[in-house]
Amino acid sequence: MARDAHIRVPEIALGMNMSWQTIPRMLQLIGPARTKQAIILADQRISAAEACDWGLVEQVTEPGASFHAAMELAEKVAAQPP
Repeated sequence: MARDAHIRVPEIALGMNMSWQTIPRMLQLIGPARTKQAIILADQRISAAEACDWGLVEQVTEPGASFHAAMELAEKVAAQPP
């Protein structure tokens, strides 16, 4: 994820229903306290650094370098035995 990017849960602020798996997936990834924070404060943007601390992303890159970093990771994964 680029250092200048953010993540948020837009459904609530837009008046949309969340998909059935959104909350269970978030609970599993970031725990109950952070899930509540992300949903209750739906318009709050989660910064790249915060997303990395929370375990939502693996790596924070400079702006414009995320695709290259993702491809490097994909190449490492692809090089593993089947």
